Amino acid sequence: MTVPERLEFWPDYSGVLLHAAGSSVALGDLPIPDDVIERADAWVAQYDDSKLLPGGSRDEGWITEGRALFWTIRSSLAAHGIVLDDWEGIWDQPTVRIEIAEEHVAKRAFAWGVDWPGWCRSGKTVDLAVEALIRAAPRYAVVAALAAFAFPATVATDDFDTADSVEGGATTAFGAPERITSFDLRPTNVAEADRLARLVEAAWTVFGDVVAGAPAELRKGPRGGGRDRDKIVAHVVMAEHAYARNMGVRLPAPDPADPAAVSAQHSAIAAVLREPSDGSTVAGVKWTSRYAARRVAWHVLDHAWEIEDRTDLA
Repeated sequence: MTVPERLEFWPDYSGVLLHAAGSSVALGDLPIPDDVIERADAWVAQYDDSKLLPGGSRDEGWITEGRALFWTIRSSLAAHGIVLDDWEGIWDQPTVRIEIAEEHVAKRAFAWGVDWPGWCRSGKTVDLAVEALIRAAPRYAVVAALAAFAFPATVATDDFDTADSVEGGATTAFGAPERITSFDLRPTNVAEADRLARLVEAAWTVFGDVVAGAPAELRKGPRGGGRDRDKIVAHVVMAEHAYARNMGVRLPAPDPADPAAVSAQHSAIAAVLREPSDGSTVAGVKWTSRYAARRVAWHVLDHAWEIEDRTDLA
Protein backbone atom coordinates (compact mmCIF):
# COMPACT_ATOMS: atom_id res chain seq x y z
CA MET A 1 0.00 0.00 0.00
CA THR A 2 0.99 3.65 -0.36
CA VAL A 3 1.96 5.00 3.05
CA PRO A 4 0.21 8.32 3.83
CA GLU A 5 2.36 11.34 4.61
CA ARG A 6 0.08 12.34 7.49
CA LEU A 7 -1.77 10.20 10.04
CA GLU A 8 -4.11 10.81 12.96
CA PHE A 9 -3.90 9.13 16.37
CA TRP A 10 -7.50 8.29 17.23
CA PRO A 11 -7.95 5.23 19.52
CA ASP A 12 -11.66 5.69 20.25
CA TYR A 13 -12.77 5.52 16.63
CA SER A 14 -13.66 2.12 15.14
CA GLY A 15 -11.23 0.23 17.36
CA VAL A 16 -8.26 1.14 15.16
CA LEU A 17 -5.47 3.40 16.37
CA LEU A 18 -4.30 5.29 13.28
CA HIS A 19 -6.28 6.92 10.48
CA ALA A 20 -5.62 8.86 7.29
CA ALA A 21 -8.25 10.88 5.45
CA GLY A 22 -11.02 9.11 7.36
CA SER A 23 -9.74 5.58 6.67
CA SER A 24 -8.05 3.27 9.14
CA VAL A 25 -4.42 2.30 8.62
CA ALA A 26 -2.99 -0.98 9.91
CA LEU A 27 0.02 -0.56 12.15
CA GLY A 28 1.72 -3.48 10.43
CA ASP A 29 1.77 -1.53 7.16
CA LEU A 30 3.84 1.22 8.75
CA PRO A 31 7.51 1.49 9.84
CA ILE A 32 6.72 0.81 13.50
CA PRO A 33 8.66 -1.78 15.59
CA ASP A 34 6.84 -5.04 16.29
CA ASP A 35 7.03 -4.63 20.08
CA VAL A 36 5.42 -1.19 19.83
CA ILE A 37 2.65 -2.63 17.64
CA GLU A 38 2.00 -5.32 20.27
CA ARG A 39 1.80 -2.66 23.00
CA ALA A 40 -0.50 -0.50 20.92
CA ASP A 41 -2.83 -3.37 20.05
CA ALA A 42 -3.09 -4.39 23.71
CA TRP A 43 -3.73 -0.80 24.74
CA VAL A 44 -6.45 -0.13 22.16
CA ALA A 45 -8.16 -3.38 23.13
CA GLN A 46 -8.69 -1.95 26.63
CA TYR A 47 -10.65 1.06 25.38
CA ASP A 48 -14.13 1.84 26.56
CA ASP A 49 -15.94 5.19 26.75
CA SER A 50 -15.39 5.59 30.50
CA LYS A 51 -11.60 5.79 30.19
CA LEU A 52 -11.69 9.31 28.73
CA LEU A 53 -14.53 10.71 30.82
CA PRO A 54 -13.73 13.41 33.38
CA GLY A 55 -14.22 12.44 37.00
CA GLY A 56 -13.78 9.24 38.92
CA SER A 57 -13.98 6.80 36.01
CA ARG A 58 -11.26 8.49 33.96
CA ASP A 59 -8.36 6.05 33.64
CA GLU A 60 -5.19 8.09 34.11
CA GLY A 61 -2.93 5.05 33.83
CA TRP A 62 -4.44 4.12 30.47
CA ILE A 63 -4.17 7.73 29.28
CA THR A 64 -0.53 7.93 30.41
CA GLU A 65 0.31 4.79 28.43
CA GLY A 66 -1.54 6.26 25.42
CA ARG A 67 0.56 9.41 25.57
CA ALA A 68 3.71 7.31 25.76
CA LEU A 69 2.58 5.31 22.74
CA PHE A 70 1.74 8.49 20.83
CA TRP A 71 5.26 9.87 21.33
CA THR A 72 6.92 6.51 20.58
CA ILE A 73 4.93 5.98 17.37
CA ARG A 74 5.38 9.61 16.31
CA SER A 75 9.15 9.22 16.66
CA SER A 76 9.17 6.02 14.59
CA LEU A 77 7.10 7.59 11.83
CA ALA A 78 9.02 10.87 11.82
CA ALA A 79 12.19 8.97 10.94
CA HIS A 80 10.43 8.07 7.66
CA GLY A 81 8.97 11.51 6.99
CA ILE A 82 5.47 10.66 8.21
CA VAL A 83 3.63 13.16 10.42
CA LEU A 84 1.42 11.95 13.28
CA ASP A 85 -1.27 14.34 14.53
CA ASP A 86 -3.24 14.24 17.76
CA TRP A 87 -6.77 14.65 16.41
CA GLU A 88 -8.36 14.77 19.87
CA GLY A 89 -5.84 17.05 21.60
CA ILE A 90 -5.34 14.50 24.39
CA TRP A 91 -2.20 12.61 23.53
CA ASP A 92 0.38 15.18 22.45
CA GLN A 93 0.92 16.70 25.87
CA PRO A 94 4.36 17.16 27.41
CA THR A 95 2.96 17.35 30.93
CA VAL A 96 0.03 15.54 32.53
CA ARG A 97 -1.68 15.45 35.88
CA ILE A 98 0.18 12.97 38.06
CA GLU A 99 -1.41 11.06 40.89
CA ILE A 100 0.79 10.64 43.95
CA ALA A 101 0.30 8.92 47.28
CA GLU A 102 1.80 9.56 50.71
CA GLU A 103 2.73 7.44 53.73
CA HIS A 104 3.73 9.12 56.96
CA VAL A 105 4.66 8.69 60.62
CA ALA A 106 5.81 11.30 63.12
CA LYS A 107 9.32 11.89 61.74
CA ARG A 108 9.32 10.19 58.34
CA ALA A 109 7.21 10.37 55.20
CA PHE A 110 7.25 8.91 51.71
CA ALA A 111 5.69 10.27 48.51
CA TRP A 112 5.47 8.32 45.27
CA GLY A 113 3.93 8.35 41.83
CA VAL A 114 0.97 5.98 41.87
CA ASP A 115 1.56 4.77 38.30
CA TRP A 116 5.37 5.03 38.31
CA PRO A 117 6.98 2.25 40.39
CA GLY A 118 10.33 3.38 41.75
CA TRP A 119 9.59 7.10 41.64
CA CYS A 120 9.44 7.42 45.41
CA ARG A 121 11.29 9.65 47.84
CA SER A 122 11.28 10.28 51.55
CA GLY A 123 11.61 13.24 53.91
CA LYS A 124 11.01 14.20 57.50
CA THR A 125 7.56 15.50 56.54
CA VAL A 126 5.14 14.90 53.68
CA ASP A 127 5.98 18.29 52.17
CA LEU A 128 9.69 17.50 52.20
CA ALA A 129 9.05 14.08 50.67
CA VAL A 130 7.07 15.69 47.84
CA GLU A 131 9.88 18.19 47.27
CA ALA A 132 12.35 15.30 47.04
CA LEU A 133 10.02 13.53 44.60
CA ILE A 134 10.05 16.60 42.36
CA ARG A 135 13.86 16.76 42.45
CA ALA A 136 14.05 13.09 41.48
CA ALA A 137 11.89 13.49 38.36
CA PRO A 138 14.85 13.99 35.95
CA ARG A 139 16.50 10.87 37.33
CA TYR A 140 13.32 8.85 37.02
CA ALA A 141 12.83 10.07 33.44
CA VAL A 142 15.94 8.03 32.57
CA VAL A 143 14.27 4.90 33.97
CA ALA A 144 11.03 5.56 32.10
CA ALA A 145 12.90 6.16 28.84
CA LEU A 146 14.73 2.84 29.18
CA ALA A 147 11.32 1.17 29.52
CA ALA A 148 10.12 3.13 26.45
CA PHE A 149 7.63 5.27 28.39
CA ALA A 150 7.39 9.04 28.20
CA PHE A 151 7.78 10.78 31.53
CA PRO A 152 7.93 14.51 32.28
CA ALA A 153 11.48 15.27 33.40
CA THR A 154 10.32 18.50 35.01
CA VAL A 155 7.36 18.54 37.40
CA ALA A 156 5.98 20.90 40.00
CA THR A 157 3.67 20.56 42.98
CA ASP A 158 0.82 21.96 40.88
CA ASP A 159 1.12 18.93 38.57
CA PHE A 160 0.18 16.55 41.39
CA ASP A 161 -3.13 15.17 42.59
CA THR A 162 -2.81 13.49 45.98
CA ALA A 163 -4.73 10.28 45.50
CA ASP A 164 -4.11 8.71 48.89
CA SER A 165 -2.49 9.52 52.22
CA VAL A 166 -1.99 6.72 54.73
CA GLU A 167 -0.56 6.33 58.20
CA GLY A 168 2.68 4.37 58.20
CA GLY A 169 4.10 1.98 60.75
CA ALA A 170 7.38 0.77 62.22
CA THR A 171 8.87 -0.03 58.83
CA THR A 172 8.02 3.47 57.61
CA ALA A 173 9.84 4.95 60.60
CA PHE A 174 12.79 2.65 59.91
CA GLY A 175 13.02 3.93 56.34
CA ALA A 176 10.92 1.92 53.87
CA PRO A 177 7.38 2.40 52.46
CA GLU A 178 5.37 -0.46 53.96
CA ARG A 179 1.66 0.19 53.45
CA ILE A 180 -0.31 -1.47 50.68
CA THR A 181 -2.82 1.18 49.59
CA SER A 182 -6.08 0.92 47.68
CA PHE A 183 -4.17 1.82 44.51
CA ASP A 184 -1.93 -1.22 45.00
CA LEU A 185 -5.07 -3.38 44.97
CA ARG A 186 -6.04 -2.42 41.42
CA PRO A 187 -6.07 -5.30 38.92
CA THR A 188 -3.48 -5.49 36.14
CA ASN A 189 -4.24 -6.74 32.66
CA VAL A 190 -1.59 -8.03 30.25
CA ALA A 191 -0.43 -4.58 29.12
CA GLU A 192 -0.42 -3.09 32.62
CA ALA A 193 1.46 -6.06 34.09
CA ASP A 194 4.06 -5.83 31.34
CA ARG A 195 4.44 -2.11 32.01
CA LEU A 196 5.19 -2.77 35.69
CA ALA A 197 7.78 -5.38 34.80
CA ARG A 198 9.48 -3.16 32.23
CA LEU A 199 9.82 -0.29 34.67
CA VAL A 200 11.32 -2.57 37.32
CA GLU A 201 13.70 -4.04 34.73
CA ALA A 202 14.71 -0.51 33.74
CA ALA A 203 15.46 0.26 37.39
CA TRP A 204 17.77 -2.76 37.52
CA THR A 205 19.51 -1.54 34.36
CA VAL A 206 20.07 1.89 35.87
CA PHE A 207 21.44 0.32 39.04
CA GLY A 208 23.82 -1.87 37.05
CA ASP A 209 25.06 1.08 35.01
CA VAL A 210 25.61 3.20 38.12
CA VAL A 211 27.50 0.41 39.89
CA ALA A 212 29.69 -0.19 36.83
CA GLY A 213 30.75 3.46 36.81
CA ALA A 214 31.27 3.89 40.55
CA PRO A 215 34.50 3.53 42.54
CA ALA A 216 34.76 0.75 45.10
CA GLU A 217 35.04 3.28 47.92
CA LEU A 218 32.31 5.88 48.19
CA ARG A 219 32.34 9.21 49.95
CA LYS A 220 31.38 8.76 53.59
CA GLY A 221 28.56 10.58 55.32
CA PRO A 222 29.11 13.49 57.73
CA ARG A 223 29.65 11.01 60.58
CA GLY A 224 31.87 8.70 58.55
CA GLY A 225 29.12 6.19 57.85
CA GLY A 226 27.67 4.58 54.72
CA ARG A 227 28.32 1.33 52.88
CA ASP A 228 30.82 1.16 50.05
CA ARG A 229 29.79 0.09 46.56
CA ASP A 230 30.06 -3.70 46.84
CA LYS A 231 28.29 -3.80 50.19
CA ILE A 232 25.43 -1.77 48.71
CA VAL A 233 25.20 -4.23 45.82
CA ALA A 234 25.10 -7.17 48.24
CA HIS A 235 22.45 -5.44 50.34
CA VAL A 236 20.22 -4.76 47.31
CA VAL A 237 20.54 -8.34 45.99
CA MET A 238 19.75 -9.93 49.34
CA ALA A 239 16.87 -7.55 50.02
CA GLU A 240 15.40 -8.55 46.66
CA HIS A 241 15.75 -12.19 47.67
CA ALA A 242 13.55 -11.44 50.69
CA TYR A 243 11.16 -9.39 48.55
CA ALA A 244 10.86 -12.29 46.09
CA ARG A 245 9.59 -14.55 48.87
CA ASN A 246 6.77 -12.06 49.48
CA MET A 247 5.83 -12.63 45.83
CA GLY A 248 5.83 -16.43 46.09
CA VAL A 249 9.27 -16.83 44.48
CA ARG A 250 11.43 -19.48 46.15
CA LEU A 251 15.01 -19.50 44.91
CA PRO A 252 18.31 -20.18 46.67
CA ALA A 253 19.92 -17.02 47.98
CA PRO A 254 22.12 -15.73 45.13
CA ASP A 255 25.76 -14.79 45.45
CA PRO A 256 25.72 -11.01 44.81
CA ALA A 257 28.96 -11.42 42.86
CA ASP A 258 27.43 -14.05 40.53
CA PRO A 259 25.73 -12.24 37.60
CA ALA A 260 23.94 -15.40 36.46
CA ALA A 261 22.38 -15.98 39.89
CA VAL A 262 21.32 -12.34 40.21
CA SER A 263 19.87 -12.41 36.69
CA ALA A 264 17.89 -15.57 37.51
CA GLN A 265 16.42 -13.83 40.55
CA HIS A 266 15.51 -10.78 38.47
CA SER A 267 13.90 -12.96 35.80
CA ALA A 268 11.79 -14.76 38.39
CA ILE A 269 10.58 -11.49 39.91
CA ALA A 270 9.83 -9.99 36.49
CA ALA A 271 7.91 -13.11 35.46
CA VAL A 272 5.62 -12.73 38.48
CA LEU A 273 5.04 -9.05 37.73
CA ARG A 274 4.14 -9.88 34.11
CA GLU A 275 1.28 -12.12 35.18
CA PRO A 276 -2.10 -10.33 35.01
CA SER A 277 -3.62 -9.95 38.46
CA ASP A 278 -7.04 -9.39 39.99
CA GLY A 279 -5.38 -7.15 42.59
CA SER A 280 -5.11 -9.75 45.32
CA THR A 281 -1.82 -10.81 46.88
CA VAL A 282 0.58 -12.62 44.57
CA ALA A 283 0.50 -16.40 45.09
CA GLY A 284 -1.61 -15.74 48.18
CA VAL A 285 1.48 -14.67 50.09
CA LYS A 286 1.87 -11.03 51.17
CA TRP A 287 2.30 -8.44 48.42
CA THR A 288 0.16 -7.41 45.45
CA SER A 289 1.77 -7.00 42.01
CA ARG A 290 1.59 -3.22 42.08
CA TYR A 291 3.01 -2.93 45.58
CA ALA A 292 5.77 -5.43 44.77
CA ALA A 293 6.76 -3.44 41.70
CA ARG A 294 6.97 -0.13 43.54
CA ARG A 295 8.77 -1.61 46.58
CA VAL A 296 11.39 -3.42 44.48
CA ALA A 297 11.94 -0.49 42.12
CA TRP A 298 12.05 2.02 44.98
CA HIS A 299 14.74 0.08 46.80
CA VAL A 300 17.03 -0.44 43.82
CA LEU A 301 16.72 3.17 42.63
CA ASP A 302 17.13 4.56 46.14
CA HIS A 303 20.52 2.87 46.31
CA ALA A 304 21.45 3.65 42.71
CA TRP A 305 20.90 7.33 43.40
CA GLU A 306 22.74 7.03 46.72
CA ILE A 307 25.78 5.66 44.90
CA GLU A 308 25.59 8.50 42.38
CA ASP A 309 25.39 11.08 45.14
CA ARG A 310 28.31 9.58 47.01
CA THR A 311 30.45 9.11 43.92
CA ASP A 312 30.76 12.80 42.94
CA LEU A 313 33.26 13.64 45.66
CA ALA A 314 34.66 10.17 46.25
